[in-house]
Amino acid sequence: MNGTQYGGTLASHPYDNDNLNNSVRINNAVKYQSVDYGGFKLGALYGFSNAAGSFADSRASSVGASYTFGGLKVAAGPKYNQVTLQTAYALSKRTDVYAEAAYQHVGSTGNSGVTADIVGVSASSTDTQVVGTVGIRHRFQAGAQAACC
Repeated sequence: MNGTQYGGTLASHPYDNDNLNNSVRINNAVKYQSVDYGGFKLGALYGFSNAAGSFADSRASSVGASYTFGGLKVAAGPKYNQVTLQTAYALSKRTDVYAEAAYQHVGSTGNSGVTADIVGVSASSTDTQVVGTVGIRHRFQAGAQAACC
């Protein structure tokens, strides 16, 4: 799985800290991913510390939810308080039009200088960022050969 399955690249978070692009490896972890309940899916992860005697060092946790109805996909997770919406309408078997929007608000950062940073666009200068995109997508068939003579 990668971030493009869940709202495109706008749905993943900076530095892939939600692991939608599978670039983060968390050892000694327990992960739960629900089955699809009428379009709803839930997931959670807890990674135990890797340091003996230091329970709080390098532990990790995450939680998230998604909902799919027809072409509409909605996903949310608390890490960067981001919500992403995406919809697509098929024009043919391999061509569709799509719209995608993402809202992100980074909270409790104090004077750290951390700002909103939706993947795929420039970072915001504030703690809030909104991005939208529309387009047409065509999927080329792998291994297709042009007719000859």
